[in-house]
Amino acid sequence: MVLQILTFLGGLALLMFGLKNMTESLQKLAGESLSKFLGIMGKNRFTGLLSGAGITAAIQSSTATTLLTVTFVNAGLFTLNQAIPIIMGANIGTTITAWIMSLGFSFDMGKIVYPIFVIGIICIYMKRSKVKTLGEFVFGLAFLFFGLTILKSNAEAMDLSNNDTVKEFFASRNDGGIGTKLLFLLVGGVLTFCVQSSAAIVAFTQLLCASGVLQIDQGIALVLGENIGTTITSNISAMKASASARRTALAHLMFNLFGVIWVFLLFTPFNKFVAHIWGFGDFKAITPDQLPKFIAAFHTSFNVCNVLLLIGFVNQMEKIIEKIIKKTDEDSEGKLKYIGGTLTDIADMGLNAAEKETFEMAQRMEKMFGFVEQLTEETSNKTKEYEALFKRIDKYENISDNMEIEISKYLGKISKGHLSNDAKAKIRVMLKVISELESIGDSGANLSRSIQRRYESKAVITPEQKDNIVKMYSIISEAMAQMLNVIKNADTISKKEIEKSYEIEERINTLRANLREGNIENIEKNHYEYISGLFYMEIINGCEKIGDFIINIVQEYKRLRFKK
Repeated sequence: MVLQILTFLGGLALLMFGLKNMTESLQKLAGESLSKFLGIMGKNRFTGLLSGAGITAAIQSSTATTLLTVTFVNAGLFTLNQAIPIIMGANIGTTITAWIMSLGFSFDMGKIVYPIFVIGIICIYMKRSKVKTLGEFVFGLAFLFFGLTILKSNAEAMDLSNNDTVKEFFASRNDGGIGTKLLFLLVGGVLTFCVQSSAAIVAFTQLLCASGVLQIDQGIALVLGENIGTTITSNISAMKASASARRTALAHLMFNLFGVIWVFLLFTPFNKFVAHIWGFGDFKAITPDQLPKFIAAFHTSFNVCNVLLLIGFVNQMEKIIEKIIKKTDEDSEGKLKYIGGTLTDIADMGLNAAEKETFEMAQRMEKMFGFVEQLTEETSNKTKEYEALFKRIDKYENISDNMEIEISKYLGKISKGHLSNDAKAKIRVMLKVISELESIGDSGANLSRSIQRRYESKAVITPEQKDNIVKMYSIISEAMAQMLNVIKNADTISKKEIEKSYEIEERINTLRANLREGNIENIEKNHYEYISGLFYMEIINGCEKIGDFIINIVQEYKRLRFKK
């Protein structure tokens, strides 16, 4: 019995591993085209529904589709209203997995598993990366079918249908009452949450039904529970994410919960309807060998009908969700946009998200420097405008610290996957770049503190000094803009564009050197006091440091682009 239990768990593990491989390889094959497709199709309610279903069916992961949608909402490219139909579609697309599983119960998959393994291993050893990735998908499919074969043969060996203890256990909980259905619904939800794979629980349900142990009512209740359990993880993961991520996760839960409630209330009539339209005949007369396909048919019908009922109430759902989860200013400034709470860890998709997030961090540092410029223009540190700017700069320094930590953690996570040499090089560059961007944030905060100390010491800045500071600020702003151009177009940037950054850096260094010499002369000639020159040069030197960090970033992208 112990060996049989371990064999069962091993079969389940192989099945889950196969599903994971299939999902990851399909996402690698699709790459950024998934995002582009979703971006084009997702802005209309009905095309959004179709794209959600199509992408999920293609990549075998409703979670990946949902998280892609969260990314678009976070970035402001989609509204919640546009995201809800995509999530609805994802629920339809995910039902294809149950149909794939049902194949394993229709005929002996052992006859084709080994040839599939051979095809997969041949592809994996090919030189072309896309063929290798295709091989990983085929290998995953083989593992899925192999896992199903083991589960099926193990169930036959255990002879569950003739095991009195097992039969009595399930029979005693098959009185057809609401309490029994609720129990199995709860079990389905808990199992899905624990295993973190709704497909695995559906396969488990199909196996027990095919073995004649689990009755049809119990199997359907388990599937209903799985539909709730699959949303719990995303909602827990989104708790620390932005309001957009939390709202999108809640939309998924609301959709599935509503469906479970109305199907639960119309349990027998709905199942009779499903049996009739799919050609199973009498619902109560469905045989164990038909149950795997019926479970797949039920799963599809449940989600399709739920979409038909709710697609006309997207606006109302949006209003309810927005009332439950309020959005604050912090959600737009302090949170990552492209890396959601649990964004997919597939290397190609994850790398693209990290690149966008790095550019977003650079834009925020440019904005922060703009606040420093405004702070310098204030004639007193006692005004509300000055205090607001000073606090804003301090806040942006904290944001830069947080972004560096979160992006680096995320890059560390995706670097554990199967990556090409180019992808590894990009990750190394981004890790260095976000460190330099964080240093720009620190320098911006230090500049604001120098300005504050200057006010506190009552040091006077002459009109000439102020003009020179403004001149330096102008060149730094130019360097920032050129840096953003390099980061945004890192894969296609020309040597001529990169050389512009070096020209600007030279101007910054020349101006700093000239102003330093001029400052010493002016102090010697008593044109202004030493303390005035001290704070003046603190600002100039602080700007020159920012220029150094900027050129360090450009150098990293130059090496990446031109390999030297």
